[in-house]
Order: sequence, then structure tokens, then C-alpha cells
Amino acid sequence: MSHEYDDPITALAIDTAVSTVLRLLAQRRGVPLDEIAREAVDAAFCSCVTLPGDASSGRTSPLHEGLIAEVARLVRAAADDSVDTASEQSFPASDPPAWIWRA
Repeated sequence: MSHEYDDPITALAIDTAVSTVLRLLAQRRGVPLDEIAREAVDAAFCSCVTLPGDASSGRTSPLHEGLIAEVARLVRAAADDSVDTASEQSFPASDPPAWIWRA
């Protein structure tokens, strides 16, 4: 697929990479987030996005590293949001019962 006139870095591709990371993190406990993010970015984006820069520099290009860092950041933000949401939802249950005077 040619990306001559459109940007291959789309919100959908980034969301796909984030979803892939979240799924793989649940399956591969103990594997570093950056390693899984690299794998997800390579799967979510066509090689036309990362391969030319990697090939010309002989290492991972700044664009490729930036995509990996952004996906990892979004995964961390999603994890923080889920902890905050769970905490907010459990708030009434975490309070001790009020003492009620009964005569």
C-alpha cells in the first residue's frame, strides 16, 4: 500500500499499537514495557514508516523511537487512568461504616 499522499502515522494505528501492548502485557508478565511497545509499533505500522529511517541511520531512527515512546506513554496513561477509576469507584466501599447511635 502506497503512502505517497497520506500520512501513515494515524490515530488508528497508534490506538492499535496501544491495544496490542495492553493485551501482550497481560500475557507476558515480566517483559519490559518498552520491548513490548517496540513489537507493537512494528506490527501496527507498515515498514514504510520505520524501515527507511532505520536503514539510513543503521540503528533505530528517531521517528521509530518516538513512536515507541508515545505508545509506551499512552499505555502508562491508560494504566494510571484505570487505577484512578477503580479507586473512585471503590470510594464508598472503602469508607468505614458510620457509627449510628441506637437506644
